[in-house]
Amino acid sequence: MLTERDLEILEWINKYKAITVEQARYVFFKGSYEPARRRLAILEKDKILKSYTSKTTKQKVYYLEKKISDHDLYCLDYIKELMKCNCKIVEVKSKPHYLNNLIIPDMYVKFKFAGYFFNTLLEVDFTHATEEKKLNLLYEKLARESSDYKDFNGRSFILIIAKPIIQTKYAANNYTSIYTDLKFTNLHNLLGLDELQDSTII
Repeated sequence: MLTERDLEILEWINKYKAITVEQARYVFFKGSYEPARRRLAILEKDKILKSYTSKTTKQKVYYLEKKISDHDLYCLDYIKELMKCNCKIVEVKSKPHYLNNLIIPDMYVKFKFAGYFFNTLLEVDFTHATEEKKLNLLYEKLARESSDYKDFNGRSFILIIAKPIIQTKYAANNYTSIYTDLKFTNLHNLLGLDELQDSTII
């Protein structure tokens, strides 16, 4: 018999096409690994879910109909890492369109932490690199015109750029750019959440 949480997991997979044990652990099981692993295995045994192992991440991936790319798995890992940092996810959009389709980031995620709202855009540079022209022309233009978009509530945004190797960084003028690896290592600190958390304690 499907539980309410099972239905929430299936709703996630229906929306995002897949989930890993690590993602399920933080999104649905409050950080507990074994219950997440066990429940997904039961759903597979009951032939509700299918699974495969990602050749890149070596993680077991559960899905309903079609396997997804490792690139898209990294996008979902961003949501997982935010929840791991105790952020509350407010809204998620996959591949939103801005500036008449000139900018299509991998994901838009709005989250709340310590009473503050954050508008973030994600670029996962797994099989390609986000060109500096896109960063210093298009994203700067989007930041200047952010008031035209409901996603940003009249404020600017944080652009998260995840890539295997970070060699150069673009210093943005009208928005905040954050570079991280594909595991989103130290995301909590990069976003400045440590300082916010400390300020709420004082």
